[in-house]
Amino acid sequence: MEANYKKPPRIMLVAPSFSSSLKRRAKYLDINIDLYICRFIEIGGKRGLLFEQVNIPPRRFPPPSPKTIPDLMNYPQNVEYKTLIEKLDKAIRQVGGDIEPYPTTQYIGYKIKGSYIASINPRKTACPYVDILGEEGWESLLLENKNDIEKILNLVNKAYRLKKGVADTDKV
Repeated sequence: MEANYKKPPRIMLVAPSFSSSLKRRAKYLDINIDLYICRFIEIGGKRGLLFEQVNIPPRRFPPPSPKTIPDLMNYPQNVEYKTLIEKLDKAIRQVGGDIEPYPTTQYIGYKIKGSYIASINPRKTACPYVDILGEEGWESLLLENKNDIEKILNLVNKAYRLKKGVADTDKV
């Protein structure tokens, strides 16, 4: 039998069990994938393996498409919240030229050297909030008015310095 490189790959995963999360996600892969549960059995003094194929549920709807940063900035219905998000996004990008913004389906994330440091989480009718990495973990703050931007930027600066390995007294 020859390999046909023009055909899409087929993947077979064999394990004692699969999480429900993996089974749900497998249905959205655009490749041929089969899941098999493998069990050791003994019948009449003989041992062997039993393989059972796991049913992957059919897609009910397509997965959510990725949003763009402008999509996320325009998500709030409140014009003031949109303006605050735009100002904060611009300010975070100016903290360091190596900060990489990226959109997800729900928030605008910011990372440095592949590590996450902050995210802006716009909401349709409620006040947006910001998650920032601190020395003791993640902290969430509301972005209610322009006074919050300075407080948030101070924390983003600290997160940036932390990821860069720069002491608070040093200049970046």
